[in-house]
Amino acid sequence: MLRDPGSPTPQGVPEYLRDAKRSAFLRANLGLYFGRQLAAKKAYEETLDAIRLIRPEQVVDPASYYFFRAVAENKLRLRDEGLSSINRLVNSVQDVPERYTVVANLMKAEMEQWEKDDLGDIARRMHEIEDRLEIARGGPKTQQKQKEVLALLDKKIKELEDQC
Repeated sequence: MLRDPGSPTPQGVPEYLRDAKRSAFLRANLGLYFGRQLAAKKAYEETLDAIRLIRPEQVVDPASYYFFRAVAENKLRLRDEGLSSINRLVNSVQDVPERYTVVANLMKAEMEQWEKDDLGDIARRMHEIEDRLEIARGGPKTQQKQKEVLALLDKKIKELEDQC
């Protein structure tokens, strides 16, 4: 169901992945798989919710753990957390696929340049809203994010008008 592009994106993490009575190994690896599939569907908040339930030493593929965690943190504009995940991926994990390393280094270079409330930040916020709308998350949280973007744009326009 998760791999079907036409299927709805799950909201939240299944209770099975939270059930401490189940095998930690099984829950961790299923949680990582679930998180990867959510990232592919652009459900980055849910991706982080699933991945935060587990530890990298519990999974058979710690590179995927750190990579998909970093992707979700990047898309949610969690700069410090994303940089930490990337550093752990690049510096602490053995046998990282080259594609993960290349993309992680690109994300790192981009994230190190981020500045609060600049046009790039506004664009990232708009992209986050677009991703939320694409997966049918247009509720109050998305509306609040839209209002924040409008306020930032108004502020930028005012700054430009004052400069003229």
